[in-house]
Amino acid sequence: MVQSKAAETWAVARDRIAGTAIGALVGLAAAGIWNGHWWVYGLAILACMILPPVLQLKSGGGFAGVAASIILLVPNNLPHWKVAEGRFIEVGLGVLVSVAVSQTIWRDSSAQ
Repeated sequence: MVQSKAAETWAVARDRIAGTAIGALVGLAAAGIWNGHWWVYGLAILACMILPPVLQLKSGGGFAGVAASIILLVPNNLPHWKVAEGRFIEVGLGVLVSVAVSQTIWRDSSAQ
């Protein structure tokens, strides 16, 4: 995720965090309403692939699909909202830490 320009790095980070939020919400809605049906999973993933580009989030679709898949397919004893919350926090924290590292340790001084 290291980009040559800070603005590009922040744009990708924003897209990934927003994509994860979309996937968590879509996955949570699908799990809460029709959990267990294959066609619901398909519709949820379709929504995750359509919504981010519509919202101008270039790299958010993949993250949305992964978040929804984890909520819908990974067996867990926690409530679905806890799984969605955990996934969002994990990805958000990971993205923010990677941006911080890329902007401090591996910063390209020639790009300034």
